[in-house]
Amino acid sequence: ALAKGWPARFLVVGLGLGYIEWMIFAKCYAKKVEPHILSLESDPYLTGQIYKLVTRDYAESQDMKVFEDALAASAAYFGEPGLREMAFRALSQERWKIGGTLDAGTEFERRSSVILYDPFSKRTSPELWEQAFLESFLMKAAGNPCVFSTYASHGQLKRALAAQGFSQEPRPGFGGKRESTLATFEKSLY
Repeated sequence: ALAKGWPARFLVVGLGLGYIEWMIFAKCYAKKVEPHILSLESDPYLTGQIYKLVTRDYAESQDMKVFEDALAASAAYFGEPGLREMAFRALSQERWKIGGTLDAGTEFERRSSVILYDPFSKRTSPELWEQAFLESFLMKAAGNPCVFSTYASHGQLKRALAAQGFSQEPRPGFGGKRESTLATFEKSLY
């Protein structure tokens, strides 16, 4: 999306330790682009820890060390030591918003050019992987153009993406999975 000059509007479903967001900040910084990110996470503990990490509003603890280590590993991997500062600036300027649980009632202020779909698993969050839910979610959240990426690859997901006009590219999986999903939507307005 960045290579094509698409708007730097990202939607991350599944904040976790912030690895996806750290990657976004590093890649956007390298391109001199200020991203707009909406991170959705159902676990308030994780969102709270990320806020504390980015704002440096915490005491040293074993729990925070996990988050600090994730940030440090990302900074080292991308060769970008200023990730926390980029994240703090984006949070302060409301270009990075951290929200709660994704569900059928979730509304979006703007459509995203990149959707990084990382909710836990189909087993633990089956409603987020149902075809009808995914179609509705994509109608509300996906911009034109849009790239959608997730670790998962299954029939309901593929059908939902196809129903919304996404072209899918076969991708190798990771973590023991045979396939992952990368799909793009880019339709001319004329």
